[in-house]
Amino acid sequence: MWGVSKKLIKHFDTLTEPYGGSNCTDIAKISWADHDAVKNYYSNPESTRKNCVQLVGDLAFFLGTILEKEMSRLEKQ
Repeated sequence: MWGVSKKLIKHFDTLTEPYGGSNCTDIAKISWADHDAVKNYYSNPESTRKNCVQLVGDLAFFLGTILEKEMSRLEKQ
């Protein structure tokens, strides 16, 4: 499973490169100390929250893909 974890982390780092890092603040591009910015983040469908939702979906899809490959590999042993 170490290999799967390493692939997942590496892929997440690749996915988050355009945001300047994998930190939530980098991706959401808001100050979590700013009450109005946080409120907008959660209530506005056009906020940067869509970046987070997209990343979670992309990473989940990738995880499913690598787990399927891992299962296939283990079944062949």
